[in-house]
Amino acid sequence: MARTTTNGDPMRRRGFTLIELLVVLAIIATLLSLAVPQYFRQQDKARETVLRHNLVTLRKALDDYRDDRGKSPESLDELVQRRYLRELPLDPLTTGATAGCSSARPRAALPTCTAARPARRMTGPTMQAGDRHSRGSVYIGALVALAILGVMLSQFGVLWATQDRRAREADLLAHGNEIRRAIGAYYDANPAGQYPKRLDELVLDPRQPVVARYLRRAWRDPLPKGGEWGIVPGPDNGIVGVYSQAPGTPLRVGGFTPANAGFADKGSYQEWIFVHQPEAN
Repeated sequence: MARTTTNGDPMRRRGFTLIELLVVLAIIATLLSLAVPQYFRQQDKARETVLRHNLVTLRKALDDYRDDRGKSPESLDELVQRRYLRELPLDPLTTGATAGCSSARPRAALPTCTAARPARRMTGPTMQAGDRHSRGSVYIGALVALAILGVMLSQFGVLWATQDRRAREADLLAHGNEIRRAIGAYYDANPAGQYPKRLDELVLDPRQPVVARYLRRAWRDPLPKGGEWGIVPGPDNGIVGVYSQAPGTPLRVGGFTPANAGFADKGSYQEWIFVHQPEAN
């Protein structure tokens, strides 16, 4: 037999059950467990990208040294002294400007629960008022929890977008420097000095009777909405440099290598121009 109130109306279940709240919390926890690790992996991804391109640069410099002198250098500093490198690239995994993780914070104390006193049975108008108050408290608590969750997710979204943008900027610097170095190698391969007509010629030089590659692959602009590289024209319609056509203001404003020192405090990505400058004889 259904329970009724003193005015004869059947009682209805009000608010959320504990099972429903636990299911919601489990879904939220699952979503956060999937999203949070991806956020922290972005730092490692940016460092690995810089490390990969630093190793490519070192390998190219070592190959050039052996081809010219018939032996390997006694130390990496010799590559700088012989002008095969402008400077020795640092290992971003050990000497990077940013740390992989911060020191752990002390875990906050968990709230304790006190035993509830047995509730007295309420009848009549007192019982109806208590039900309305309980229902309102549950809804208010749910709204507050959703508001807090929304603020947390919005802040997390901002952090995620910022970290992803920093990683893409690192890719842009690495790829742009590789293309600039490849243009210089293409130019030096011809005694008369000649720039490529297309970026694809850096992957396979059509002028040489044997296979000559200055880029392992034709890099694309890593920034969103970047599309194709912007071209800096040179003599005889050659390509002397590239730049990103992506809109927006760079997050990075300092700490560049000497080759990219001119990028400091620039107001747009299009001002990060990776151009080859022939060395004066």
